[in-house]
Amino acid sequence: MHDTSDHVLSDGASAGLNLADHSAWPAERHPTRWDVDEANHVPTSMVVDRFRSALLHAESEDVVKDAMSWDLNSYVLERPAASAHLPYTYPMVLLSSLPSLPSDHDLLTLRQAYFPKFERHVFVRDLGSGNLIASSNPPYLRLATACVAAILSDYANVVAEESLGTNLFAAGARVWTVMVEVDNREARNVKTIVAAALLSTYGSLSMNNGIRRKTSEILCNIITMSRRLRLSDATPSAYSTLSPSERDIAGKGSLLCYIVLVDIVHSLSNNTAPNYSVRELELRMPSSNHSFSTVYSSLLHGHVLPGDLSTTEDGLLLIIALLSDVYYVQKCHPRLLDQFGTSSVINPYRPLCSNSELAHMTALFDGALSRWKQRFFAGASHDVLALYYFTLLQLRWPDVPELPTLLNRHTAKPTSEAIPSECLSIAWAIHANVESASANDTQRLSIWLPCILYLSALVVWRSHSQDRKDMSFGGLSSLRMYEFTLSQLPWPCCPDMVRVLETLRRQSGN
Repeated sequence: MHDTSDHVLSDGASAGLNLADHSAWPAERHPTRWDVDEANHVPTSMVVDRFRSALLHAESEDVVKDAMSWDLNSYVLERPAASAHLPYTYPMVLLSSLPSLPSDHDLLTLRQAYFPKFERHVFVRDLGSGNLIASSNPPYLRLATACVAAILSDYANVVAEESLGTNLFAAGARVWTVMVEVDNREARNVKTIVAAALLSTYGSLSMNNGIRRKTSEILCNIITMSRRLRLSDATPSAYSTLSPSERDIAGKGSLLCYIVLVDIVHSLSNNTAPNYSVRELELRMPSSNHSFSTVYSSLLHGHVLPGDLSTTEDGLLLIIALLSDVYYVQKCHPRLLDQFGTSSVINPYRPLCSNSELAHMTALFDGALSRWKQRFFAGASHDVLALYYFTLLQLRWPDVPELPTLLNRHTAKPTSEAIPSECLSIAWAIHANVESASANDTQRLSIWLPCILYLSALVVWRSHSQDRKDMSFGGLSSLRMYEFTLSQLPWPCCPDMVRVLETLRRQSGN
């Protein structure tokens, strides 16, 4: 071990500390505010450069062997070829075999296609799309915008859309991971969060299991970054590291609203609990600038709502929050079923038991949905109405996200309740609104449409597979309508969803 006493003394002298008052034994030192200052001191550029150089040129066989023994499948979509012979350690090994990418000219064309199409998406249009496609942006942001634009661009007619989007996602995710790992200052950059949110958009709308696993990791990281930057606070802290322009983005709350939206879409697609809890959001409403927590509490408990709430951004944020809250509570308080698959009787003298708490919160959510319908339903667009009906469906039958796991079985689980007859009509209401939304160029890009339409189609499949005698909705042959509507949506998961529904319909002889 090298003797660092001279180095410590020189640093202490430069900081103006009186070292004579401190003992050499660390446990006897009196903590001062300088301890925090030194702990958060940004290393000099020389230290950072030497660290990067060490990562790039680390050729110790022991280090390389240990790094290569890790399961890189959890970090990348596929293990790099001949990785045992590469003189790199993690995270630089992630860049050892990037997938094939379009030329710089084609990438620029893709990014330009992003601006006139996806920038109209709700919450995204307030992030400054003109700045997102600038050539001076970090490489991971350029790849993220190209990844989303690849779905919407005519360039996909030349190159297979699925492989192009997958390659751009893999490259963007690896470059993003490397830059965050090598220089932690990137974790305090709003553009890093925006890029990760765009990558998570593609990952949440993909049926590839490797992409979904990587998206789960990215979402956990960006939610930690957003909490570190205090994006969920109503006003930025005086100690925030955001620049004035970044504070404007954070102050609007649009970035956080979009992250919450991607989070719930990913959770529903993977049948996992949301990362964000509605209770921790202290942002401002995107249009009316009211406190979100106050407005949401008023909606939940029946208080008077402000009169200037918009039916687009504000109404959408409230229904997203309701869906996230419903799903979060249902995951925290799963229903207790008896041997016949029905809910056990709730003991009114045990107010803190799981079933009693779930019943209490379900009543609150039911009232909140009724108040949302009374206030926003008349002026809401079809894509928002589809999300409202899906929230109602999730509230009425919490097992909806578990339906994809039953695709290989045609009998209900022993502990699963039969689908209420009301859910079938709700599922068709979702289809009707998604069908209307798909005819609108802006609404058809709403990222929640494929997931909720696919799950509502599985509700129809499951309902008719339980020997239901009510054939007023056309039986399993009616899945053709869901298949056609899904095929009109542009997202990468839609073709796979259509193939699954076709298989289910043909297996039933329809």
